[in-house]
Amino acid sequence: QTTAPDEFYAYKEPPPTTSTTTTSTTSTESTTTTTTGPNVKDLTFTDTNTDAMMLDGTVMWTAPADTTGFTHYRVLMAADEEASYKCKMWNILTDSDDGVQVGTNEMTIISPTPRGTLNPSYPANWIFVFTYDNILATTTGNEEAGYQPVGEAARVALYDVGPDAPDMYDL
Repeated sequence: QTTAPDEFYAYKEPPPTTSTTTTSTTSTESTTTTTTGPNVKDLTFTDTNTDAMMLDGTVMWTAPADTTGFTHYRVLMAADEEASYKCKMWNILTDSDDGVQVGTNEMTIISPTPRGTLNPSYPANWIFVFTYDNILATTTGNEEAGYQPVGEAARVALYDVGPDAPDMYDL
């Protein structure tokens, strides 16, 4: 059985740039928000592992209409919607965390994957799929330069339904 190496938990922070522009005009009370850049849609993940705090399954998504400007997708898990303490998820098909090539819109994670982050006090509660420009990261010598901003990445919440998980109630 293959397990993720120690680098699996490497913390990666996206570049501090944004591609969202907001303009407001008070006389007409109009607001326009334009988001540029490719965005993954329809992100899904079904945990097939029945053990609490362990994950198995395939992360699937719909590619953006325009994939110009990026070379890979990076699949990560994090503690919250801001991608705090995020770490790369390990691809069972390539036995690496190098991401998924454009044209492939799914990734089967290594089995089993601990539902953790860099900080053991914070379990992973979200899965993210970022678009990633490997060429930009390589030419700049900065791996972080390749990530799209967190606010534009696709995300899905994790809910553990293992036998040791607490009951869920509607509020």
